[in-house]
Amino acid sequence: MKIISKMVIITILLFLSNQLFAQNTSLALVSLEEHLENLMNWEAKGGELLCVSEKSKERIKYKSCEQFLNLQEQRCYGDSTLWMSRSLGYRKLCKEMKILRNGQTVTTNFFDLNSSDWWKSLPAEIIPLSAGIYSERTLEAEKSKLEKMVNGKLLKDIKTPKQSVKNGVITLILNIEERDLCGEVHDVFEFSPVLLADFDNDGVAELLIKGSRMNTSKTCHLGSGNYLGASFSVLLKKTKSMEVPTILP
Repeated sequence: MKIISKMVIITILLFLSNQLFAQNTSLALVSLEEHLENLMNWEAKGGELLCVSEKSKERIKYKSCEQFLNLQEQRCYGDSTLWMSRSLGYRKLCKEMKILRNGQTVTTNFFDLNSSDWWKSLPAEIIPLSAGIYSERTLEAEKSKLEKMVNGKLLKDIKTPKQSVKNGVITLILNIEERDLCGEVHDVFEFSPVLLADFDNDGVAELLIKGSRMNTSKTCHLGSGNYLGASFSVLLKKTKSMEVPTILP
């Protein structure tokens, strides 16, 4: 009886463990149509840019990618941290929408997203530059640092102080820095898969991934500029089940 009881307890514990694993690693991919509709709703919210000429200075609102791109061609710009951030995000949104409109739903797919470790075989080159870069000098230094970190590596090769997978979101703390009179600042990279669809008309699904990279801290005030350019999206291509995915331009 004791042996049977122990077996029952072990079975229950395994069941509960599997349930917890499923909750923490479950992926809620959306359809191509649903995601495109969500982006179109964001597009309609629009924003405003400051347009300056020899004769005038005025803020002009936009509510579509066409309007936004026309204003940018006129060298209109976001003149505050808020509108700079909105402008960067809107530019990425427009680029993503253009790609998605060429997408098609397919059944052939070589991405296995059922394991909690599926992301470890992705190329480390998906890690973007961190947000909040203001100067050309800092930009070049960060590019060099990033290239050394990711060149020729997979995500599983990146040494991180901490990593987690919860509700389909993969979070990697790339670095922890101790700042004087302030405390810990974490360099946080997180992402999740969004949808599978064919974007290059070869009949095989590509994977759209979206996420962000920025510094975070519970004790240091980093300022709103810290979030400028934090978000990113990338398309991954895989034509064989054992193949390392490549990044589509």
